[in-house]
Amino acid sequence: MIIDPRYYILILTLLVTLGVSSLWSQSDTTVNENDFQIPEVVINTFKLFEDNEILELTLRFDITEYMSDKPDKEYLDALLTCYYNEQDSINKNIRLRARGNYRYRTCEFPPLRLNFKDTHFGFSDLDSLNNVKMVTHCFDNETYQTYLLREYLIYRFYNIVTDYSFRVRLLKVQYIDIGERGLVFEQYGFLIEPLDRILFRENAIEIEELNPGFDDIATTLIDRISLFQYMIGNSDWFIQFGHNFKFIKKAGYTNTKVIPIPYDFDYSGFVNAHYAAPSNNNIESISERVYMGPCRTEEEFSEILDEFKGYEDFFLNEVRNFEYLDRRVKKELINYIKSFYALYKKDNILDLIIKECNNNDEIDKN
Repeated sequence: MIIDPRYYILILTLLVTLGVSSLWSQSDTTVNENDFQIPEVVINTFKLFEDNEILELTLRFDITEYMSDKPDKEYLDALLTCYYNEQDSINKNIRLRARGNYRYRTCEFPPLRLNFKDTHFGFSDLDSLNNVKMVTHCFDNETYQTYLLREYLIYRFYNIVTDYSFRVRLLKVQYIDIGERGLVFEQYGFLIEPLDRILFRENAIEIEELNPGFDDIATTLIDRISLFQYMIGNSDWFIQFGHNFKFIKKAGYTNTKVIPIPYDFDYSGFVNAHYAAPSNNNIESISERVYMGPCRTEEEFSEILDEFKGYEDFFLNEVRNFEYLDRRVKKELINYIKSFYALYKKDNILDLIIKECNNNDEIDKN
């Protein structure tokens, strides 16, 4: 009897389909590094935060539980696959949990904390990490993806301004749910450099439980921070309360000034998130700018304004060359940056920030 070859093809297809389905639908939350046979290639030249190329990851864990319970104390087991070049990848068991304040309460998919403790990757850059913050998409739609990418660019801008900044790494993440819902989806995200790495890089120590005044910070540095926050339209920062700052000081120098490192920029006009509201009573919308730094003389303000004038092309090119935002959004961001530099004409920006800082001084006195 002659059997049609198509019969064998049909049987083979059904077997493969059933095998794949059983893999994705398993409810067992135990994750095994050998679930996928991917060769491990140890390359010590891998640089997590020094390389600006997008890094592709796969995270496989119980997403059903994560999205329903949002665990912020207990860690979930996960399998991380890191594709560190076009040919090679590595699988490792890690743990993760939810983090954040506002986003933890409101996001369907809150930001993650990835725990790499006791995980040997074979990369010196990864093996030095205990845990790392990961900014996620909050909700699964294009709007929140755009917010995330806009905020990523702000971190990149501040890296240009100073080394006293959190470096970031853009991610393209495939999420695979081993829970009941069996979700599989892709989203952008980014990793934020742990403070420990900055402390090591700058030979510094963290200063905790500190509410510094402007005078506790080097003049050039606080002026740089104030003007940067003004440029991106961010009023959601307060040095005096330590709000959205980490503070460090050079190790071994007890009389040196405090170094603030800002983070969390999603309430800025540059991100323009619909959920954000102004944190300053002098503005009505987050797209407006308000100067919240200390008052200086015209000569002192002119010095920091001249410094920022030199950054204009770097900021604009960072947006122009960023391929993960569409043309309409990039045009909007370019226009927002240009609206800041347009204030340089006829020293309008100098008059504005002097007037605003004087108003802030009057409010403080009252």
